[in-house]
Amino acid sequence: MFIPLVITGCASTASSPPVEEAVGSSRTPPPASHPTGDAAQGALALLVRAGEDEAAGRLDRAAARLERALRIEPQDAYIWHRLAAVRLRQGRFQQVEGLAAKSNSLAGGQLSLQRANWQLIRDARRARGDDAGAAAAEARLQALGTP
Repeated sequence: MFIPLVITGCASTASSPPVEEAVGSSRTPPPASHPTGDAAQGALALLVRAGEDEAAGRLDRAAARLERALRIEPQDAYIWHRLAAVRLRQGRFQQVEGLAAKSNSLAGGQLSLQRANWQLIRDARRARGDDAGAAAAEARLQALGTP
């Protein structure tokens, strides 16, 4: 069940980490090549609009906006996570794993974001009937601890 939450202007799902934790003050400073200023604001605007599209059930449009945001901010772990969540809702389970893994590779010490990514991976594997893979993802999730 999808329950949209609005946190600091961005739509999220109940299984997603809070935006301020994923993209806020706990995030390490962006590398020098990471877009800032107008580009970063453009990516944020796309992220917000994608959340609105997702909440309204316009999943293709949400995914397209997230993909555009990633062209602007390719090192943003939260945008990769949100695209994985949309792909899960679209039933594109194979893509979910790759997108969530990419998010985890960029997440650094953001444990709640890593946990949310492992939940997506677990759910995608379950949906594909990969019980062993889902159990392995659950084990990784448990190893990260509870928030």
